[in-house]
Amino acid sequence: MQLVLRLFLIITNHPKKVCINTLKAIADASDLPIIIYNIPGRVVVEMTPDTLLRLAEHPNIIGVKECTSLANMAYLIEHKPEEFSLVYTGEDGDAFHAMNLGADGVISVASHTNGDEMHEMFTGNRRE
Repeated sequence: MQLVLRLFLIITNHPKKVCINTLKAIADASDLPIIIYNIPGRVVVEMTPDTLLRLAEHPNIIGVKECTSLANMAYLIEHKPEEFSLVYTGEDGDAFHAMNLGADGVISVASHTNGDEMHEMFTGNRRE
């Protein structure tokens, strides 16, 4: 599986279209399934839930590391197609709340030093 950070694109006319086409081209070219890394703090522009759900239609894009808001996370979880099987938070501070919304986990910085605690939080409180 590959984690793909959205490219830093400065395009004034059609950034959403370019983003979708670029990520689909990466997914087409990859032999591995793709998880999109939606972190506007690193690439300036936020991918909306609707953009992510449009990308979720691609068979090789299987999930997202969502670093925007719990509201966006909830929307993605509620509306994702079955094939878009993985919705992770990328915010350690939101991990517990994201799990309670139905997120599949966290791609975490804190787990490097507190891995056992992060694992316990998810496995001990997992919704079935």
